Amino acid sequence: MGTPARIKLLSTAIYDLLRSYTPDFGAATALASLLMIVTVGLTIGFGKSGNLASAYGIAVSLTMLITSALLFIAMREIWGWGLLAAGTVAGFFLVIDSAFLVAN
Repeated sequence: MGTPARIKLLSTAIYDLLRSYTPDFGAATALASLLMIVTVGLTIGFGKSGNLASAYGIAVSLTMLITSALLFIAMREIWGWGLLAAGTVAGFFLVIDSAFLVAN
């Protein structure tokens, strides 16, 4: 209905910060804890913020490259474009996205 899910607040006290805003069911609590552990682990593992920024840039560039490849498939299979037209348009984007990837 367009409204957010109801979440039972367990505590808002500063000494109980980890339990604040935690849903009242175990799976979401475990998932939130896992997300926190992975985030802290990645932050410590990358060491410098520059390393983390480089990894983020590579991830974004690869996502753009994969999206361009999927665009080619969509143009051919869904929209029924010819090979030359789809290859030209998708190739244009693939060249630009590849340049961003190489720059990282």
